[in-house]
Amino acid sequence: TEPIEKLTGIPLRIHQPGKLDGYLNSRTKEIRLNANLPALEYNGQRLDGIVLSAGTINDSLSCFLGFKKQVGKAPVDFNLSTRALQDQISAGLYWTNHTGKSYQGAITASTRFSRDEDQKLQTDIEFFPTRIIVNDSIWDVRASHVHAAPGTLSVNGFTIEQGDRHLILNGKVSNHPEDSLIAELKDINLEYIFNIINFHTVEFAGQATGRVYASKLMKSPEVDAYLHVQDFTFNQAYLGEMNVHGGWGKEKSAVFLNARIADPANRSMTRVDGDIRIGAPPKGGIDLTINTENIDLSFLNHYTANIFSGLNGRASGWVRVFGPFKGINLEGDMLVHEGGLKVSSTEVEYKLINDSVILRPDNIYFRNAIVYDRYGGPGTDGHYAKVNGVLRHTHLSRMSYDFDIEAHNILGYDVKDFGDEMFCGTAYATGKVGFYGRTGDLNINIDARPEAGTVFTYNLSSPATLADNQFITYKNPADSVKAKVQTSPQPTPSQPETDMRINFQLDLAPEATMKILMDPKAGDYIALNGHGNIRATYYNKGDFTMYGTYTIDDGIYKLSLQDVIRKDFILNPGGTIVFSGIPTEADLNLQAVYTVPSVSLNDLSARSTFSQNNVRVNCLMNLSGKAMSPQINFDFDIPNVNEDEKQMVRSLISTEEEKNMQVIYLLGIGRFYTYDYTNTEQS
Repeated sequence: TEPIEKLTGIPLRIHQPGKLDGYLNSRTKEIRLNANLPALEYNGQRLDGIVLSAGTINDSLSCFLGFKKQVGKAPVDFNLSTRALQDQISAGLYWTNHTGKSYQGAITASTRFSRDEDQKLQTDIEFFPTRIIVNDSIWDVRASHVHAAPGTLSVNGFTIEQGDRHLILNGKVSNHPEDSLIAELKDINLEYIFNIINFHTVEFAGQATGRVYASKLMKSPEVDAYLHVQDFTFNQAYLGEMNVHGGWGKEKSAVFLNARIADPANRSMTRVDGDIRIGAPPKGGIDLTINTENIDLSFLNHYTANIFSGLNGRASGWVRVFGPFKGINLEGDMLVHEGGLKVSSTEVEYKLINDSVILRPDNIYFRNAIVYDRYGGPGTDGHYAKVNGVLRHTHLSRMSYDFDIEAHNILGYDVKDFGDEMFCGTAYATGKVGFYGRTGDLNINIDARPEAGTVFTYNLSSPATLADNQFITYKNPADSVKAKVQTSPQPTPSQPETDMRINFQLDLAPEATMKILMDPKAGDYIALNGHGNIRATYYNKGDFTMYGTYTIDDGIYKLSLQDVIRKDFILNPGGTIVFSGIPTEADLNLQAVYTVPSVSLNDLSARSTFSQNNVRVNCLMNLSGKAMSPQINFDFDIPNVNEDEKQMVRSLISTEEEKNMQVIYLLGIGRFYTYDYTNTEQS
């Protein structure tokens, strides 16, 4: 149909073939027309599933039109049925949606045509009582009358109501300046109105009460509205009680708006002035200037939900909202009295107190803004960061960001459980952090020193190990004790929506704790405090790598042996973990000690004599090899006996198997195992 559109200038497009059939019999005065079209587009509005059926029945002409139209995010079915007989037309418009909250109903009317004494056409429309459902709410349409004559239109009592809530139209439309059409509103929810007209660039709600006056509608319209809106919300943020004077401005051919919003409980006052231009782009748009004191900032969640969550607080200043409806922009200067938000990817909440936010077209700037974590605030030592950066947007969508942060012992990461990741923890840091990205893509560069309170937990176990296995399995006392990790095929986890890449350059100090989870089911883990320079990279849809040497200052290894023995080994200083890529492939060189305070040496051999009967014994555990499959060997030391007696003990326990067995016996029973040397010699 493009050639027809160009030739006639009618903005009608039919993109797919349709079917049209019918007949005309002039002798019998019969007519029949049927049409089926998959879709058509008129002036940018698309209709689908169009069905048209028209024809004569006896002396009447009937017509049925059905189609589907997208209203908001849901399709709505519309059906129009008419019947014309002599000087009267009966019509009914029916609509219904099929998803979400219900929007359905019917408007039925009978129209009669006649002529007055001067043979001028007179039209009388009688509306019949029906019901409509708006947002699951039932409303009654009352009987009313409309009269039309050349140059005039009179409306008498057109009413839609629900209990005490109503919309009533009365008055006359003509060119006479004293004639006007009056719409009376009582507790009409603005959300209903904006849903019906499918305007969702911003979200308004509240109960509107007042009157709208319209005159000279046939030539040069003049409209004035005086409304009071109770519980007015903007993007689901409560702003208070609003008084509005609005109308149609002939000079700018736009809707003018002067609003005053007051929330005394929160000492908030907002003034909105400007114009809203109705029409398709590029004519349609908005230009509003907002001057506010102590406004609720949660209305910004509508635009930042993909980056931050729970944005809250109050601010004062001015903002201009302007641009076409699909290209809204901002400019202004705001002072944030106390604002807060949560960074979804790190689970950390931050607050901004008495600092400025600068809004310029397509950009929101933070310049030397001081941000605090949950423990910080003005006058506190640490727990803050100086932030410089910009939040960019394209018409309040497609957000991107670029921030540089100078951190002073601020909480930077606080994820309490593993989820689908192999690590979690809490991190406080001093240093420099840069992060940039856009919706679905987060990049973080960290060059910092972890502070006290930092606990980083790395999970060496697979999900199957968490449920089914212990980290260490013992075969028999004579075996060399080795760690054994069992894995089984796992279903591929769903990919997170956001790509997150983090580069770390960490100057680790003993104040920070590194925790390696060996067997969560048994409660086995190693907690380490040490120092070293570690470089790491993390990609949430790829690898986690670490490089550098971590030297132990102190630590603990909580060890369980087959759910029978549970002991806390203390790690000796000087041990190392050398990272050279995947953390599970790190090289271990650690020694831990558990002390049994009183052990009888006579249990080793009844034939041997020692200067001390009961001595302290240090059970030593040596960890070497790779982190995922460490080699664990046991030894012991008797620090309070002389060298001769140490040598005597060594002669009785000479092999690695015997040492491992004796240490396990010491851990489980608290004494040495006694050999039956007589039976051994006879054998």
